Amino acid sequence: MKKTNFAGTAHFVIPSDKGAYKYFRMEVTKTVGNGEANGNKFFYGSEFRVYKGAYDGQNSLIDAVPQADCDALTGAIATLKNEVNNKQATKASIEALQAAYDKFLKNYPDPSRVTKALDAAKALEAAAEEGTDMGYYAAGSKATDKAAIEAVANNLKAITDVKQPTVAQVNDLLAQVDAANKGIR
Repeated sequence: MKKTNFAGTAHFVIPSDKGAYKYFRMEVTKTVGNGEANGNKFFYGSEFRVYKGAYDGQNSLIDAVPQADCDALTGAIATLKNEVNNKQATKASIEALQAAYDKFLKNYPDPSRVTKALDAAKALEAAAEEGTDMGYYAAGSKATDKAAIEAVANNLKAITDVKQPTVAQVNDLLAQVDAANKGIR
């Protein structure tokens, strides 16, 4: 049984009349209070629910990535793995894997890309100082930037409360964060 960042105890009985189960995976991504300990989400036993597993293509993040990008990444991984096993890895293969990975991530609608950009924007806004002297930001620019950052955060929450965002939504939110940052730069 694989337990990643696991704390506590668990007990789970699989009915024997339902066939063999090979894996059981529990991933905490959202909780009632979104409690965190050391940066990790946690949940209480009363929050645990078991639902019938069914593939949901509409909310699948991987389905948003073009098949050609998935195939390119899979091929680059296989090529480099073979080279590493034969102790013949080349710089070209490593660079090809990095390029395939970067292209995959660009088309993967991961909302954490927006969250990370928001965190960086908040840090920039917090460090900015307003004033009239050289090197200071114009009066009111921090408030404008903070309002823009909060608007993007609220938009992201509104989207993720309903479903996973699309690539277009992630890229649009990132563009909004970038526009907010330009107001403070």
